[in-house]
Amino acid sequence: MRCKIILIIFTLLLTSCQLHAKVAGTYTSRAVVNDINRATLVLLTPVGNNDLGIYYASCTGVWIDDRHILTAYHCVENKEPDPELDDVDNKKDKKNNIKPVIGKEVAYALRHEVPETHSDGAFFFTKTKYASVIKFDIRNDIALLEVPQKNAYDHYVDVSHREINTGDSVHVLGHTAGYVYTYTRGYIAANRATNPWGYSMHVFQISAPIYFGNSGGGAFNEFGELIGICSYMNTRTTHLAFFIHRDVILKFLQT
Repeated sequence: MRCKIILIIFTLLLTSCQLHAKVAGTYTSRAVVNDINRATLVLLTPVGNNDLGIYYASCTGVWIDDRHILTAYHCVENKEPDPELDDVDNKKDKKNNIKPVIGKEVAYALRHEVPETHSDGAFFFTKTKYASVIKFDIRNDIALLEVPQKNAYDHYVDVSHREINTGDSVHVLGHTAGYVYTYTRGYIAANRATNPWGYSMHVFQISAPIYFGNSGGGAFNEFGELIGICSYMNTRTTHLAFFIHRDVILKFLQT
């Protein structure tokens, strides 16, 4: 009886310490990396006419619940003009001459389906899963995808409601230059109100390096919560990476 009581007390103390550790901000890096690995997926683009079932890892996505994926809009946009929608007077207006994005199917692969041994970003799939675009915001470069059935394999993350400050640590995961599930870590370097093209866009700059393939991937705080989505980088120098701010993400999901 005494042994059972001691065991119960030990279990309660251990659980209390684990909860306190996460609340206090000592959630281990290993735990964060494990969580964000499972919450990150690969967005795929077919190679050629895709008769061979070959895809490459073109972008990154993040599970925010068991049916929805956040990514960057430019990862899912239709870049080729649609002749049937072409507007002679509005050649520069993408909304008038590009195929609609809503309902577009985007191929993806789950974490356990993509071996880390790949270094060129190319994969062979006999059967591919698809998610449909259900919502997007061109100016803020963000899109929401939905899968037809619940994702029973991977993890998903919460969008953070905590304060975000310059100097905060940030974890980043993406498919950098085709090297799938590349983890980097840095700090929030600055908040920005405009992008390089002069548009109003709430982003934050981080010191962690990114490259093509990181687009649409997440930036995560020390609790493993999503605080940003990778949008663009400045190629004139290193460590100039920009992520769509959490405030924009929350507003996008709520409207």
